[in-house]
Amino acid sequence: MKTFRTRKMKNQPKGLDNFGFCTWDAFYSSVDSDKVMKGVSSLINIGIPPKFVIVDDGWQTVNVDSRIDNKIDTIKSTNLLPATIPLDGELSGAQIDGNIAKNSDVFSHNSNIVVKLLTNLASDFYINVVEKGSIDDCTVKLWKYLSNTILKNKLIDFYNQKTDFSKRLITWKANKKFEDVESGKTLKKFVHTLKSDYKIEFVYFWHALSGYWGGVSENTDDDFNNALNLISNTSDHNTNSAFNDNTLNPISNLLNPTKKGNNTNNPSVQRKYSKPTPHLLQIEPALAWDPSSIIGVGSVAINKLDEMYHKIHEYLADSGADGVKVDAQSGVSIFGSGNGGGSAIAQACVQAMEKSVVNTFGKLNQTEVITTTLLGKIKKYVNLSSKYVTRWLKSDNTVVGDNAFTLEGCMCHSTENLYNFYETSLIRGSDDFYPKDLPSQTVHLVSCAFNSIMLSEFAVTDWDMFHSNHPYAEIHAAARAISGGPLYVSDSPGNHNVDLLKRVVLPDGHILRCEQPAKPTIDCMFRNVMEDGETALKIWSTNKVSGVIGVFNTQGATW
Repeated sequence: MKTFRTRKMKNQPKGLDNFGFCTWDAFYSSVDSDKVMKGVSSLINIGIPPKFVIVDDGWQTVNVDSRIDNKIDTIKSTNLLPATIPLDGELSGAQIDGNIAKNSDVFSHNSNIVVKLLTNLASDFYINVVEKGSIDDCTVKLWKYLSNTILKNKLIDFYNQKTDFSKRLITWKANKKFEDVESGKTLKKFVHTLKSDYKIEFVYFWHALSGYWGGVSENTDDDFNNALNLISNTSDHNTNSAFNDNTLNPISNLLNPTKKGNNTNNPSVQRKYSKPTPHLLQIEPALAWDPSSIIGVGSVAINKLDEMYHKIHEYLADSGADGVKVDAQSGVSIFGSGNGGGSAIAQACVQAMEKSVVNTFGKLNQTEVITTTLLGKIKKYVNLSSKYVTRWLKSDNTVVGDNAFTLEGCMCHSTENLYNFYETSLIRGSDDFYPKDLPSQTVHLVSCAFNSIMLSEFAVTDWDMFHSNHPYAEIHAAARAISGGPLYVSDSPGNHNVDLLKRVVLPDGHILRCEQPAKPTIDCMFRNVMEDGETALKIWSTNKVSGVIGVFNTQGATW
């Protein structure tokens, strides 16, 4: 296929041996430049200095775009959102369920007693029946019908006013929490301050594969949409990229708008509605009434993907960023209708995104090795680079490159994504760490451990951030210490377990990372470590002197 490379073929991300701080569970999308500084300072002040920072969701300039069926006229986007639209989703970081919807004033704020009663009944029905049902149940089919008819406008209000999932990018530049020309605040100054004053070595930024949760604004007056429309259809950013070789990019005709058969007259951004497959709906029926199904997503045309990613990444690289965490990747395939199907659109997005990262954050510097006579013969008869053969013969250990950029894939476990990870060197191992959902804590560890069996063949597995001051903090810290991946927290300022952090982080901000991705031991591989009542989760790895085994009681909860 030549569309992906295994972990041992890639240099691994810089910063793996450093302790880090991520903004997500500390601030969610309300993050701003001052809060990031406070979060970093708080860790430094307790003697646990982070060396890398991930600025997660909340830095981009987004807005609620036009609503479906012209229910409400398109909101004119500016650098500041209208006062009636909240800048940050009040429920960001929360798992959206019936209880949240029931308590939301979007649903409950109504003076009509009958309407309130019906709202409560509908919420109870959703909590007690729909959430527990399958897509084939009559009750779930009824809810699907209601959510696309009489409940549709209320759901739109809820998603737009209380979450971030319907918001769209209006420019590639940071919002006024990070960049404000009038006050002299810029993202470049923010990154420089982190590195110069707080001794942060690497700064990474989050974005979704579609740009943002709701994609890119359809409003042609907005900066991003306008720029994509103005850009020449023949422009390209393939220079110095591994993707110049079309054998590595079999979908290059889709990505190159000058090829015969591509329609360059279509709008740069079009609203598309998700079309989950029956198999996806069997796993997650709520996809039938989530924002992408009801409101739609601002989908960038395939022949403008290069430019969309280049705009985002060039701006970040110019600001001093060292890489990106690209989220919500598996979700793009449900927008494949009209673009050759889910596999084709996923491949187009992933390859365009990776190409942009390579071109803007620096070409991956492969480790050079001396070719021996034996390896020369192997290279002659086997169409593989001698440096890859050397790495395979040497060990299974992670090799960290001095000049390797960081590109982390998140929510990307679909094979449509994995089989296109030519450059992605770090993969999130499971769903989020949900600090408020205690039953999910042990499930999170089990998911990371078993998913690593496959994921670690593509990239280093990231077991996600955690809170050091949390009821399950000790097992999270122990698991990440063995994981072979990064170790980082998302503590709010002043809310730390200092003793625990000192057990896993050295005074200079480095960690004693295991040398290969942790995996389950053979004796628990085919046992139910969550439900059989007797089997412990055991994971193993190696360090520079010996093997390491972690044993965890993960019984009692399932996903």
